[in-house]
Amino acid sequence: MDFFIDKHTLKHLIIPLALCFLSAVFANLMLDSMPGSYHVLISLGALVLAGLKLWVWLKKWPRSSKVINYLIYYLSGAFLALILIYSVTQLMILTDYYGFEYLLQQNMTHALWLFFFICFLQPIALPVPEPVTVMAGSAVLGPFNAFIISYFGTVLGIITMFLLARLGGNRLKAQKGHSKGLDRYDHYLDKYGTWILAVLLIFPVLPDEIICLGAGFSGMQARRFVPLILASKLVTSYVLSYFPGLF
Repeated sequence: MDFFIDKHTLKHLIIPLALCFLSAVFANLMLDSMPGSYHVLISLGALVLAGLKLWVWLKKWPRSSKVINYLIYYLSGAFLALILIYSVTQLMILTDYYGFEYLLQQNMTHALWLFFFICFLQPIALPVPEPVTVMAGSAVLGPFNAFIISYFGTVLGIITMFLLARLGGNRLKAQKGHSKGLDRYDHYLDKYGTWILAVLLIFPVLPDEIICLGAGFSGMQARRFVPLILASKLVTSYVLSYFPGLF
């Protein structure tokens, strides 16, 4: 058992092997619409490196082991970059309701995870209104799936963006370039108080990203912000999933 729980073994054997395994698996799961040669090359490369890693580990060749680790990290990094490029290319069509619906229909095998990923990114990086994503998900996946997945995905995305704003502070504020939106956020908060955030999270007066940034930059405590998120997004996810005709 010590072999598996030893920190040195974990860092220099288990993690590299896990990266090889994940690269091989995700190559087949996430690049399904790309040419088969991508799947084969990435999977084969990952398996070969995993085999070499085990061999040099058993031979107790530390220098060779480090070299193979670098190769594994390089392959994993390159694969992650490929996934990001591919995902961005796919997400470029997400400009309206029909773009989202088409993307989900073309990836029905992984539609649930894809929809969760989109909902998670919506308050962080996707400049698309929440009604567009949730209503498209409801049309393709059904109201119940859209409600559950959009709720947890959006809530996690908002919390993530809030924490990024808290950690990034003024540096992130300078990079974001949302001064007008943040000024409107400050105006609403000064005029109506904290409770107005629940209204802003339900009604699309301001993008969720602006609300997350504003709350994070202002130093609002998570114990005050998170309950507002949990309650307001329960409303929006349910209404958008079950009553899309209202919008």
